[in-house]
Amino acid sequence: MSNDKRDIIELTSKEYLQYKAVMKYLKTHHNIARLAAELKYTKQTAWAYIRGYKEQGKAFFISGHRGIIPKTRMPDETREKVLDLFQGKYKGSSYRHFKELLDKYEGIHYSAECLRGLLLKHGLLSPLSVKKTKKMIKKLKAEQAKESQIEGSIESSIENDSDTNVLNKNKAHPRRPRKRYSGELIQIDASTHCWFGDGKSSLHIAVDDATSKIMAGFFDTQETLYGYFKTLKEVLLKYGVPSTILSDKRTVFTSKSSEDVRDRPTQFGYACNNLGICLKTTSIPQTKGRVERAFGTLQKRLPMELKFAGISTIDQANNFLEKFFVDYNEKFAIESTEKDNAFIPPPTADEIALILSTHYERTVRGGGTINFECNEYVVLDSKANIINFRKGVKGNVTKTLDGKLYFNIANETYALEKRVLVEPYSKEFDTEIIEPERSEIKIPKNMHIWKSTVFKSYVNRHRSDH
Repeated sequence: MSNDKRDIIELTSKEYLQYKAVMKYLKTHHNIARLAAELKYTKQTAWAYIRGYKEQGKAFFISGHRGIIPKTRMPDETREKVLDLFQGKYKGSSYRHFKELLDKYEGIHYSAECLRGLLLKHGLLSPLSVKKTKKMIKKLKAEQAKESQIEGSIESSIENDSDTNVLNKNKAHPRRPRKRYSGELIQIDASTHCWFGDGKSSLHIAVDDATSKIMAGFFDTQETLYGYFKTLKEVLLKYGVPSTILSDKRTVFTSKSSEDVRDRPTQFGYACNNLGICLKTTSIPQTKGRVERAFGTLQKRLPMELKFAGISTIDQANNFLEKFFVDYNEKFAIESTEKDNAFIPPPTADEIALILSTHYERTVRGGGTINFECNEYVVLDSKANIINFRKGVKGNVTKTLDGKLYFNIANETYALEKRVLVEPYSKEFDTEIIEPERSEIKIPKNMHIWKSTVFKSYVNRHRSDH
């Protein structure tokens, strides 16, 4: 009778493997150490399994916890809701971000590991899942198709690849230590992505190498010099002037014709030169891994946060960034090991707007006007008097970060104003003539970096070096 009961006892996959190992030992009488290794227990426990089988038979292997629902188990209703939310409302989020979203918006509070185990059990991968996890899920699904029960736990189904390959030195990108001081190296980059709304936009950010802290960020319609200038301005105002900036080799930062980045004849390079910042560039993404990894995280988290905040315009998105970066840095940035930093005191806000300016060579046309950005301008002195220069004279148009225009010629700076195309009034037909008041124009003084000779010297010095 007892033998019949043994035959109808059903075991789980783990229990069956234990039963099978004990039966194999009793038939072959192998070393007890081998049985202990298969059971993953000590020799004493292995002997206990043998005695238990002899006394109770197959029923010994049934776990005493079978049928008991743990108090901490997630209710079935909540499990279904979590699975639906991960595949629907919060689709595209990572496991950790999904946990934070459930806490924040759904009132569902479970650990990230608990949620990860549930999602993996149902074959639901995070967008950040590595090759090892994908291989594990693939094998799990194959086992589920072959057998009615899961063979062991998900983690134990992974077979580690024992092959070791030595990479070629040119292809290897070993991790380097962080810089010691905050501000010693700032990594800067932009990412074009569907951040909000239906279209794509570009997010420019600056990341501190020592702490992985996002120092500043700015949205623009595309990756632009203006976006990088706005990001750098925020860094200068909040923290100061960094020692070095590391970027990619976009033409915003460097010309394509040379490898040395010193004295680069670009607008951004000229601004860094005047601020005393060393600008370095690289074509290898792994070299600026801090900012690359930051974008990997931002692309999974920020679009969802912008969506739930109802963000639909670039201005709204830029206003949202400051609060978001505070939360981001609390989660992902690390504390600097040093109390001191490598930032130096910045110029004033007005000086920063003047330094972060763009310079363009222009020639005076007939009538003393200058063409710039599809508009015609006249040259004014500080008392708002029009200055007429001879046709063919060359000078530099400077556009500041806040949009003001100036003209430097013969190392003197003047203001630019759009040429009036239609008279504001008629002396013959208008009865009431109101002369517009002309107030004095504030023109920056002693802006050495705006002088035509200085900018030309910067460009020529680079060209002579290469």
